[in-house]
Amino acid sequence: MTRTSRLYAIYKNGVHKGNERAICKEEAIISYIIESSLSDFLDDIKFVSQYSAMPAISGIHHHFIQSVNDN
Repeated sequence: MTRTSRLYAIYKNGVHKGNERAICKEEAIISYIIESSLSDFLDDIKFVSQYSAMPAISGIHHHFIQSVNDN
């Protein structure tokens, strides 16, 4: 079975930071951190736990779409 990648919106502490294509949320977050030249922090659980991901809307996600933490 082939798994298809999809576009994920990446958030740090609820703030949209960018988009990353991956198979799953966890892979998207790790890939984003590596692409941001922050791979030295991948073993830091507190650092990585600040990031979250959600599927991008229709494959495109804009920073002005309300995040889960916005009220």
